[in-house]
Amino acid sequence: MTNAHRVELSRVFPCKPEKLYGIWTNQDHLKKWMGVEVEAVVELGGPLNFNFEGEPTTLGHFKELKPHERVAFTWNSPGCSGNPTGDTLVTISLEPVSEGTKMTLVHTGFISEESCKDHLEGWTEYYDSWEKLISEF
Repeated sequence: MTNAHRVELSRVFPCKPEKLYGIWTNQDHLKKWMGVEVEAVVELGGPLNFNFEGEPTTLGHFKELKPHERVAFTWNSPGCSGNPTGDTLVTISLEPVSEGTKMTLVHTGFISEESCKDHLEGWTEYYDSWEKLISEF
């Protein structure tokens, strides 16, 4: 089935790409950002699991790690993703700009508008907390 639904968010943050990449690839930083338990083995194929409800509720694996440029991982939240297999893909791109770094998050693989909308709301909320997070690292 053709994927017609995607989430895309972009924002410029006042720091270098290295700082943002470092947050995306550090288990402790991810935990602080999302406020949940995180299991991350930062290597291609390594797990990236988020425990939103005291147990692994979102499971993934790193698909791409290009230092200071891009991080991609699968996102599998059974019963939530709107995809029968649960598999979706999150790609974070980091682009240096004069004001700092443009960080773009693209989440693809949804087959329902409702699930896409739910994830847009969630990612927007988490994106809004990056300013505070980067000031702490």
